[in-house]
Amino acid sequence: MNPIKLYRGADVVGIVTNPEQEGPQITAALELTPAAANHKDVLNYMMSVTRNSPDPPVALNIFEDWFIEDDSGVKRGISLPAIRSDAKFISWRWRPALKN
Repeated sequence: MNPIKLYRGADVVGIVTNPEQEGPQITAALELTPAAANHKDVLNYMMSVTRNSPDPPVALNIFEDWFIEDDSGVKRGISLPAIRSDAKFISWRWRPALKN
């Protein structure tokens, strides 16, 4: 499988390779792109091993605008991904499709 892109908003923040699915969870290798610097505060919070509060600061909007674009150009929303502290590994679940 070709690499797929991890987006946050309009920015490609990472390149995802070797995805594997087990149940609803997908895990893969991750390489952050230079555009990840635009989301430094969010990524630092997500990769933090220790946190002062169980709830993220509202200003970070960490749950919004995450999606994956596959090698065919198809984009699918994902829930907040889990990114390991070394930024070399990602895990996510697909966001449910909206129904009319």
